[in-house]
Amino acid sequence: MFLFAETPHAYLNGVALEVMANSDNVLRAGLTPKYIDIPELVANVKFEPKTR
Repeated sequence: MFLFAETPHAYLNGVALEVMANSDNVLRAGLTPKYIDIPELVANVKFEPKTR
C-alpha cells in the first residue's frame, strides 16, 4: 500500500509494518501519549474520499 502525503491512515486489523524515511515531519492524530497539534493537522490533511 502506498499513501501520498497529506493522507491520514490507520491500521484496523492484522499486522502492519510502516516504513518511512527519517524525518521530523510527523503529524499525529490518534491514540498516542505524544503531542497532537490539532490546528496543524486540520490545516495539512486532505479530508476527501479517494475514488478508484
